[in-house]
Amino acid sequence: MTYQDLDLTIRPGVILGPAIARDGVSVHMVYNVEENSFYIVGDREFFIIDRLNRGLDLDSISQAYADVFGKALGVQSWRQMAVLLGSKRLLLADGFEFDVESRKKRLIRKWGLSSGRFGLFDPGLLIAGIQRHFPWMISKWALIFGVLSCTIQCIVVGCHFRSMKDAVGHVFSDVPTIAALSVVILFVSMFAHEMGHALACVGVGVGCGEIGLAWRLPMLYFYASTDEVYLVAAHRRVIVSAAGILAGSVPLLPFAVAYPFLGKGVAAELVAAILLPGFFATVVNLLPFFGLDGQRIVSHSLGVWNVSSEGRSWILNAVFRKDTRRCFSSSVKIFAIFELLATALLVVASTWWWIEYLTAVVGAGWATIIFNLGWFICGLVLIHFVFSNRKAY
Repeated sequence: MTYQDLDLTIRPGVILGPAIARDGVSVHMVYNVEENSFYIVGDREFFIIDRLNRGLDLDSISQAYADVFGKALGVQSWRQMAVLLGSKRLLLADGFEFDVESRKKRLIRKWGLSSGRFGLFDPGLLIAGIQRHFPWMISKWALIFGVLSCTIQCIVVGCHFRSMKDAVGHVFSDVPTIAALSVVILFVSMFAHEMGHALACVGVGVGCGEIGLAWRLPMLYFYASTDEVYLVAAHRRVIVSAAGILAGSVPLLPFAVAYPFLGKGVAAELVAAILLPGFFATVVNLLPFFGLDGQRIVSHSLGVWNVSSEGRSWILNAVFRKDTRRCFSSSVKIFAIFELLATALLVVASTWWWIEYLTAVVGAGWATIIFNLGWFICGLVLIHFVFSNRKAY
């Protein structure tokens, strides 16, 4: 049997994504529409799948592969490729699954005490209705409106920060009903934030898998599944990541416009209790850490899967692996150093604050004991992380 006898026709509905750096190597996402499944492949596999998908014959692909990678594809290599593609059900010869239930999108339901996810719904029908009745919401005009909304909110909060701070302190300590109402409105803003991601996905040509509720104690928040963004170009991924922040500011726009005219009173306190936390949520979301939108924006801008994990991979590779095949850009290295310094600063500042607080509450002796115990536990966790990664690589 020669490799010419192999049927490696790629099935319809296989979409290939652009190159993205992950763990120091270039990878591509492959989406099988028929099976609703995602795979990640390297440059070599992508080179072959892309050309098979374009209908090139095996001899042409073998010659092009040898020209690029310096190695010819023999019979054994093609057989291995056939096994790989078959295992991922990317070949037309594998047939189609007509079991509707097996191909139906299933909402993620991960339960846990400290963290978990609960998929609420597939936003496809809602987005389809928006496309029919409000098509401008999936256009550049929506982005412009979101930028204006976010800018107005920041200007109003900046000009009235002191009065808002006093009002928020009073509301959350003495007026629980107003505080509860403000929290409900902020949850509406959070939902709009995730709908912004979902609408932006459609705007750039991909879909949003689901919108749900997640928790990571002590936080409770909505999320949108946007895995398909890795099938589009980097600048489109940046738009999807930034759209959530812009959309989340839109429900707060009427409050931002009204606040300068409210003077003092219950209404002004309610609006302040909405705007100030909403403003801080926006600022926090722009931080390039903790998997927030700011980190995703930086990651997509640099063409990497996750800039934080990429930086850690660079450090681990430099210390333990020393694998010359892994290549990290100077931008990733600079971010890794910046993240280390920022983390160190955060640790020092939080340590100082907690020492002052615990000393005032339990005394210097107990404060010292509690902190030594806390640092001992953190040290054990860090040692476990370092050595587990050393064994893994």
